[in-house]
Amino acid sequence: MSFTDWSRETTLAPVPLSSRAARHFVADWCITEGVIGDVVDTLLLLTAEVVTNAVLHGRSDVHLRVGRRRLARPHRRR
Repeated sequence: MSFTDWSRETTLAPVPLSSRAARHFVADWCITEGVIGDVVDTLLLLTAEVVTNAVLHGRSDVHLRVGRRRLARPHRRR
């Protein structure tokens, strides 16, 4: 299964309200995927920071994608 099979993405305008829209987008994804606890707060904080910086310094559309990858299983030594 590839990352794109279970990720979501959106494009936001380069305006201050995009940070709020991005947080809502990520929060909705967390609910859908069953992500709970402190990790949600961290994701929302990081989303706000990254999108705010993109709006302030990039001055172009912001492309946001959220998803999760499964960790590879460690190889067992025989």
